[in-house]
Amino acid sequence: MVTVALLATMAPHLGAQTLREAIPAKMRIPDHPRVKRYAAYYASTAHRPWLREVLHCVQFYADHILEQLDQRGMPAELIFLPVIESSYVSTATSPAGAVGLWQLMPVTARLNGLDTDGAVDERHDFWKATEAALNILRVNYEQLDSWELALAAYNAGFGRVRRAVRSSGVDGFWELRERGYLPRETSEYVPRYYGLLLALRSLPEEEWPLLDRRQRWRRLAVPGGTEMERLGRLAGVPAGILRRANAELGDGLTPAGRDREGYRIKVPDAYYDRISAVLAPAIEASRQQVRMPYVQVPQGG
Repeated sequence: MVTVALLATMAPHLGAQTLREAIPAKMRIPDHPRVKRYAAYYASTAHRPWLREVLHCVQFYADHILEQLDQRGMPAELIFLPVIESSYVSTATSPAGAVGLWQLMPVTARLNGLDTDGAVDERHDFWKATEAALNILRVNYEQLDSWELALAAYNAGFGRVRRAVRSSGVDGFWELRERGYLPRETSEYVPRYYGLLLALRSLPEEEWPLLDRRQRWRRLAVPGGTEMERLGRLAGVPAGILRRANAELGDGLTPAGRDREGYRIKVPDAYYDRISAVLAPAIEASRQQVRMPYVQVPQGG
């Protein structure tokens, strides 16, 4: 994807590491026929280009998501869960109404503090949706004491998995699966995720994109009515990056009146100062309660 490739060139890669180096293969994967079948599927010649493309999509969000996983003491390889949820497309919407990288349903999103109104759907917000999804997974793990059951509960719902455990007297995913206590989709969900991990582990080092820790995402408060594409052009940000990073803004405009300090967009750290400089006149005008529907800069600015 062009925007991902451009983002990868924003800072020098001195001292950079690949995603493979940044994401240690520590999750224990069971030797199960279904896992092997999914691994063969994802590692096949037909799917190899897709797998490489998905890794570049992961690269776009990786620094932030890995940081969030590390802060919670969760396995780094959970960064790959959105691959099977949405192929790492933040605008993805399922037929059932799940939305975003982590495919959150409306009720789940609202229970986890995300706004899903017409102007802004924060399930598309990779920053907030990641926080919500990881909190769900962490609670699942704390209550069920197994990452396999935590993943199953992420797919089927915590209550459904807990009821399956209680009614069966079985607390292991694979036995629940074999005895038919889980929905079919959930029975395939965990093997599919493990199969994906095995396929990724089989990729040669040179096929993994770089993760440069200086390519961080930061949040910046901007006035309502700020247009992402225009702001990006004025600040010299590669085309499409701000729009993609702030996909919750369906029309590409920040909403007015949501926060006195402005709406907090996500911006690449390498462009933070440039964007701040472009926004300075609008922010000052906003403080003086002057209406500025679009970012304005002097000619030649």
